[in-house]
Amino acid sequence: MENSQSKHLSESLEDYLEAILNIIDQNGVAWPRDIAKALKVSNASVTGALRALGERQLINYAPYAFVTLTPDGENYAREIVGRHEKIRAFLCDFLDVDPQLADETACKMEHILAPEIVQRFVRLAAFMKTSPCEGKAWLKPDFRSCADCKQCGGCGNEKQKTEV
Repeated sequence: MENSQSKHLSESLEDYLEAILNIIDQNGVAWPRDIAKALKVSNASVTGALRALGERQLINYAPYAFVTLTPDGENYAREIVGRHEKIRAFLCDFLDVDPQLADETACKMEHILAPEIVQRFVRLAAFMKTSPCEGKAWLKPDFRSCADCKQCGGCGNEKQKTEV
């Protein structure tokens, strides 16, 4: 499969692919009217997007018929959804962002962040899960790390307490 970088889809077309995948996962197939409803766009907008995705061989599309994803289209859509989920999880779990705001923000970020950057978020999240500093105290404006204080009581990292 060609990767997402080689298809050069706009953010809008990526949103259509993501919506089509979500609808297919829920209903088995995606009808253009369901896509329009999910994305809050007109039927004419959906028709134009479906033609563009069909020309790129990412979907199977014929007027007045349901839409399915090609194998390349499904892989591309799942890649987008994966980026979205990873970004959203990072925003919610580690930055304590409200879930709705995290979802809206992830929807914007998923289109512009390179896969390598998303992977670094994932690695940072894994590191933070094993960090000796528990909870979300580090989000507070007055938080001081072990390197900043002489008497650390927040993280339990004895080595850093004695070295400072």
